[in-house]
Amino acid sequence: PVNIGNLALSNVGSKSSIEDMNGTSTEAKRIKQWYNPSRQQVLEAFDWSFARKREAMSLDGDDPPDQWTYRYQYPADCIAIRRIWNPAGETAAPVPFALETSNGRKTVLTDLEDAVAIYTYDVTDSGLFSMHFSMTLSYLIGAYIAMSLTGKRTIKEDCLKIYNQMILAAPAQNANENVEPAPKDADWISGRT
Repeated sequence: PVNIGNLALSNVGSKSSIEDMNGTSTEAKRIKQWYNPSRQQVLEAFDWSFARKREAMSLDGDDPPDQWTYRYQYPADCIAIRRIWNPAGETAAPVPFALETSNGRKTVLTDLEDAVAIYTYDVTDSGLFSMHFSMTLSYLIGAYIAMSLTGKRTIKEDCLKIYNQMILAAPAQNANENVEPAPKDADWISGRT
């Protein structure tokens, strides 16, 4: 986090750096203020492979509305549910689901029994971050701290512009560490001799 904070300071043109997130300098206070909200925002913005989790969801005690069969508890460490795993395979149609609050709790509605959520979780260990994620995060933090440190709206706008470009490049960067399996032939095709 300190290195990401120092990148953010560099992004806004600050000559200062921090040694500790709990420092008393204005820079340290601003970075500490914006680090976690920015981290969560960047996690939510894209399905980062380093932050992907697959977990069986627990049924919620409240009944689902009539149009859905099951109500599951929203995973406690979830930033964003990306999809519900389809037991028919990755190339099968997506499983429909919806989010709804029930008695003050976020829940997941679907028609699939024993649903498994594939989601982005709230990664706090910066050692797991990809370099692209860390750089993207530094520009978003830079956008949030720019006005209070420099008073220049153009620096804030520049940081936001670069952040948005980096989010758009995230799929290509993320794909560098993935190899998708080849699509399987349908049973009726693979059964041919």
